[in-house]
Amino acid sequence: MILKIKQNPALNIGKYNKLMKKIEFHDRAQYNLEQILGRLYSILENKKKNTSVTFHELEKQVSENTNLSSFINELEKKNYIKISSNKIQLTKSGFKLGETIVRAYRIGMRFMADVLSLSHKNAQKAAGLIEHLIESETLDSLCTFLGHPGRSLSGEKIPPGSCCKRKLTSVKPVLLKLTDLSLSEKGVIKYIQNIDASLTHLGIIPGEVVTLIEKRPSVVINIGSTTLALDKHIAEDIYVKPDMKKNQTL
Repeated sequence: MILKIKQNPALNIGKYNKLMKKIEFHDRAQYNLEQILGRLYSILENKKKNTSVTFHELEKQVSENTNLSSFINELEKKNYIKISSNKIQLTKSGFKLGETIVRAYRIGMRFMADVLSLSHKNAQKAAGLIEHLIESETLDSLCTFLGHPGRSLSGEKIPPGSCCKRKLTSVKPVLLKLTDLSLSEKGVIKYIQNIDASLTHLGIIPGEVVTLIEKRPSVVINIGSTTLALDKHIAEDIYVKPDMKKNQTL
């Protein structure tokens, strides 16, 4: 988390500068914007009829040294919010992103506290770090694992996700052995057990996209423009994450 939520609550960017340097974000500013969208969503969810937030209401949620006006301008440029009569309204895309951030934070807190037995304070810190980074499929897996919790540790409603609407009861593994892919299915290599130099020389390294071509008699894969045949025991040591976007184009 880039913008720290205090107990009052308030957002503070400065104290997380050191932490930001430790994590390689592709767009740090985007995470600051997402944090403010989350706060806007949280304010609006407590309002029954009013669909706008005043600048004063938002200012109470951020620390005094936060350059709020620059963030508001950037959110408006990105079409996440609309400003009318000095009031802020979330656009459709802004509402969706704000809801996603809040959902990830609250589910993350439940997981850290209920499963990992972290204190409330440490669960907050850990959830704040992952709320911007966790992918939707992984978040749905966490939600399903927890039994689709309806409330956060503090009693706030957890926005339901697609997994809740589909009433999923089992968690699909995020990572699979290369041999568990379907034929013609693509996957991103995440890690390799018992890695050796020969695999590295062949370009089989974390981050590369592979396509499973055959399973028998040897495991045949495409990686880049190269077709390779691997022994089964070697292929089973390669763990991949199914590349959902690329597989949808097949």
